[in-house]
Amino acid sequence: MHTFLIFLHQITAIHLCWIPRILKTGLG
Repeated sequence: MHTFLIFLHQITAIHLCWIPRILKTGLG
């Protein structure tokens, strides 16, 4: 379960990093 939480945290961090870039590319 702890490993799953770490995995979920990594996925969330990646999304928080990429979503702004995708939005900027889409709006730009």
